[in-house]
Amino acid sequence: MNKFLINRPFPRFSLIFKNLSFFENPRKNLMFFKNGREAFVYGLQCSGITKNSIILAPAFICNSFTEFIISSGYQIRYVDIKEDMTLDLAKIEKIFKADDIKALIFVYYFGLSFRINSLLKICKKYNVTLIEDCCHGFQTKINSQLVGTFGDFAIYSFRKVLPCSDGGALRLNNMKQSKYIYSYNFSLKDDLFYLIIRIVELLARNILLINIYSKKFILIKTYIRDIFTRNKLKNNQELIFPKKRCSFLLNIFLNNKKYLSESMATRNKNFNYLLQETKLIGLKPFIKQIESNISPQFFIIEDLHGGLHEWLKANGIGAMQWPGQEFPKEILALPMLYINANKLNKNLVMIPIHQDVEINSYKELIALLRKWAKKNNN
Repeated sequence: MNKFLINRPFPRFSLIFKNLSFFENPRKNLMFFKNGREAFVYGLQCSGITKNSIILAPAFICNSFTEFIISSGYQIRYVDIKEDMTLDLAKIEKIFKADDIKALIFVYYFGLSFRINSLLKICKKYNVTLIEDCCHGFQTKINSQLVGTFGDFAIYSFRKVLPCSDGGALRLNNMKQSKYIYSYNFSLKDDLFYLIIRIVELLARNILLINIYSKKFILIKTYIRDIFTRNKLKNNQELIFPKKRCSFLLNIFLNNKKYLSESMATRNKNFNYLLQETKLIGLKPFIKQIESNISPQFFIIEDLHGGLHEWLKANGIGAMQWPGQEFPKEILALPMLYINANKLNKNLVMIPIHQDVEINSYKELIALLRKWAKKNNN
């Protein structure tokens, strides 16, 4: 079992102890929330988008996100994406003409860079608020401009790329920031609970040699998390306010420019290594190349035979599918209307390439992928 291919980076205690007295917010242009969903709804409120308004969302998305928006009083309309995960601009404009769409969610899937300028023009033409979803990667740039700085506002979920419990954030681009009501600070209990869970995960994997990606372990972990977590969907009567400061762990890692730069470089290096190796094996990478200004969340393989994700996890590799179990049921129930979203959810397998993975950790993975390719090509 590979001890190093966990699917998310581990907190670096050297940085934590070095910054125990540091409590300044790392990004003055961000407002922080418990998660990206809260940041999104607060952004709608700041934009003057009233409840019961229609929000257009790509069909390739998590139901935990869309259900929260609906429970907050808004309507969701879905649109299928293209095979390369981009939006069909002609289809988008047709929907804008037909329906009273107030906002559009634009997702930078897996930290990839997508052209947004043409979409910006269409949204401006029809007075539609354009929201950038940067939850999969906040360091990616389009040319030399960071994602999240193009649309009306942007949301982030830093736990997807940094070792912290969550840390949603909102960036307002085209709205005047007046005085906002802030709630209490993040509790250190959340950070402590997160650190305990990660340490237990590490001990179970590296000392007890337990496969933490087995179905049994995941069931136990989910049960424990459901008992202790407070991160539940809020009903539409509860008010959302930004926090005065971001969480302690997020503060440390988001404020360390060297850590962020090295993380991006490692992700690029690991991506390019796996790109070369999987091509030699005969597998099909979903993304054929990336530029140096992209911070990829995963290396993605197309699994046209099915079962690769489960097989890798059974062998202790932190592979995953997204949205996977969180794929919206209404999209799953209409496969002919949302062809590409259903296809991508079924076929894409994500391999860890985060900042704590060294290239020599991929030896076992490559051997497993070679065995898989040989079995399915015969």
